[in-house]
Amino acid sequence: MDLYLQYGGYLSKLLASLIKGETPPKPNFEIDWEKFFEFCKSHKVENMVYSQVKNLSLVPKETLKKFSEANACMCVAEAKQEILSQKIFSAFEREKVSYMPLKGIVIKKLYPVENHRTSNDVDILVKQKDFSKAEKVLQGLGYNFLGGSNRDNDYHKGYSKSVVHIELHSHLTPRDSLQRVYFSTAFDRAIPCQNSPYRFAMTDEDLYIYTLYHLYKHFVKGGVGVRYFLDMYILKDKLSLDMCYVENELPKIGLKAFEKTVTELSQVFFDNSPMDNRLKELARFVYISGAHGVTPFYVASKFSGEGTSKNHSFINRVKFYYDSWFIGRKAMSIRYPILNKHGFLLPFCYIHKGIYTLFCKPEAIKEQADKMVNVYNKNAEKYVENINRLAGL
Repeated sequence: MDLYLQYGGYLSKLLASLIKGETPPKPNFEIDWEKFFEFCKSHKVENMVYSQVKNLSLVPKETLKKFSEANACMCVAEAKQEILSQKIFSAFEREKVSYMPLKGIVIKKLYPVENHRTSNDVDILVKQKDFSKAEKVLQGLGYNFLGGSNRDNDYHKGYSKSVVHIELHSHLTPRDSLQRVYFSTAFDRAIPCQNSPYRFAMTDEDLYIYTLYHLYKHFVKGGVGVRYFLDMYILKDKLSLDMCYVENELPKIGLKAFEKTVTELSQVFFDNSPMDNRLKELARFVYISGAHGVTPFYVASKFSGEGTSKNHSFINRVKFYYDSWFIGRKAMSIRYPILNKHGFLLPFCYIHKGIYTLFCKPEAIKEQADKMVNVYNKNAEKYVENINRLAGL
């Protein structure tokens, strides 16, 4: 049997037993526990798996120690995120910044144990009129700006303090997203939280729809791991969703068929539903992808395109090369603040960027060159196109 399906299938069964409070199953195949640990690590679920395998006598002590250490690190990181994010929210309240927590920091409240659902970042949506004020609040709390946006993430800015990373969102989607207009009214549909005129939350239905969109965004741009499907499964299981509303909204963002696929895969992963060949191929893609995808799939997705750029392979290739170097005026203005007052210097800044990268960061050129190698991987491109078709995209 395919190793990805074997290891992925066992991982899914362990996660299902965790959220259902069931006795963790033993593997029904000869497992290499060291490889299984690395597989879990690629999906960023070592902590959840540790809670299920720590009492299995089958696991070698050396591997169990790795699981334990990973669990401890992830628990500490989650605790720091929780403490510091609450300080940020309190500061936003004092400065009258309207904000809405997003993604993991919200979804983790639905998990049996909150620190099981860890995140790389704390994501916060801020009303556009308050965005500059919110940045000043973060800077006042000692957060450092991580760098500029580019065409793939032109809707948020990153800040960091210690091990905690904050993604401050001005929008929920990139500027060129097909779903931009729909999600631009997120605050209009949001619910004010009790005892706070500045903190907002999505309705349960909008949380489900946005989480689906976030899964979709990763799915089509390099792949997405099993943890995102666990989020969707838990949302559907724990929330009293008005599915009529959800089903009416999904066509507006073009994800009605994809939501059906996500539901089917979630049932395969966590309810042990049978798989036909289509679902088996999709499950394998998820297991291969790891938490946030792999480079060959990312490059292939860039060439395949989405929305109006589909089936324009040559144009997509040119755009990939162009975007790799010309990162946009907004991102360049953050690297070169002089452009805010003297925009005509943009060509000279690109020249400086090239010379600086060539002599001071040659490893960045090598990394980009490695990506370019995948440009000619026709098999990966066709594979990703087929996966998207099977997923209803």
